[in-house]
Amino acid sequence: VGLGAGSIPRFMRARMPGARVTVVEIEPGVVTAARQYFGLPREDRRLRIVLGDGAQYVPRHRASADVLLLDGFEDGAHAKELCTPDFYDAAHEALREGGVLSANFMADDPKRDTWCRRIERSFGRRVLLLSAEDDVNVIVLAFRGGPARIAWDELKARARSLKRLYGLPFDYFLSSLKARNTHTARHLEIVAE
Repeated sequence: VGLGAGSIPRFMRARMPGARVTVVEIEPGVVTAARQYFGLPREDRRLRIVLGDGAQYVPRHRASADVLLLDGFEDGAHAKELCTPDFYDAAHEALREGGVLSANFMADDPKRDTWCRRIERSFGRRVLLLSAEDDVNVIVLAFRGGPARIAWDELKARARSLKRLYGLPFDYFLSSLKARNTHTARHLEIVAE
């Protein structure tokens, strides 16, 4: 939900050939700009662009996604319609078992803690925080099911593999997960206490 310049769909199309992506964007001009200035590819069987309101689209698509990326802003602030308890409940229901919601927030947004508590309620406290590498954004990861904790050794092995595969700073992501979330010496705890 939320296209912006289209960097995430472009990345997924280039680096994740098995992924099918549906983007919901409310502003037609954003889609036009992403195509004209940022190289957003045309739609095909792997990429679908829906012009519409994500706050209405998500509740109508139960159990339809493995990953739901939420990056909807208006006038530089997070879109309020995408931050309601009802919307987060709908986001939980839109995911298949084992799915994850990734919600992008500005790190200095004064309402971020309120929205995080709403996400925690909708997802049974199965939430992790992750700082973006530039510390301007905070990513909230919320899980529909899955383990209550994961061993650091397993996460380190996955991070090394994913860094090689995608060229992204997974070592930084791992240290951010450790800094921002409950953990022990052996495990990252996913269920908030």
